[in-house]
Amino acid sequence: MRGAGDEQRLFIGGSWVEPDDGHYEVIDPATEGVVGMAPEASRKQVHAAAAAAREAFGPWSRTPPEERAALLGRAADIIRRNFLSYADLAQAESGATTGTARGMQVGV
Repeated sequence: MRGAGDEQRLFIGGSWVEPDDGHYEVIDPATEGVVGMAPEASRKQVHAAAAAAREAFGPWSRTPPEERAALLGRAADIIRRNFLSYADLAQAESGATTGTARGMQVGV
């Protein structure tokens, strides 16, 4: 899990970029402590991200199913490998119970 001082960037069009509108605190509703800092995209960045997603849709939709399945399988492996830390973060940022965070928010 990331610490409260860690700042995140946005991934837009294949590149990591700093958020135009800075960061905001993510608060654990159970403890009211700061879980971390989340990036706040500007309206321009939101539109750029949506345009990049539209542009990526064509090539992705033409990717052979076996290649897409392999890529998604690798992503699933990463999620499984880091399951507990992801579940802890999901629990802290949402106030969910441990079972909900592990079973519904991460363990899909």
